[in-house]
Amino acid sequence: MIELISLVSLALTVALIWFLISLLRGSPPRFCTACGHTSKPKVRTRGNVVVEIILWLPFIIPGVIYSIWRHATRGEVCPSCGAANLIPPNSPVAQKLRRDLGL
Repeated sequence: MIELISLVSLALTVALIWFLISLLRGSPPRFCTACGHTSKPKVRTRGNVVVEIILWLPFIIPGVIYSIWRHATRGEVCPSCGAANLIPPNSPVAQKLRRDLGL
């Protein structure tokens, strides 16, 4: 039982550190090829935090697996439209799309 509590506390500590590092890290601006918006992307985590909490309470192993999946599938999306097709704003494709859209 002590090993299980240690494993859970270790997993929660790693998840907290991972979350804090991702908040502090920041991301450079990106150009959205779907809507033409240029800004810092928003990070979207797939899944549901309520499901994650429910799986952690009575079922430790499924909770760990679900948490790993949620955080492994995180990705940057456009804050304007939510699309995931972001490119650097100074890339040739972004410059061409900006000219075509008149931006």
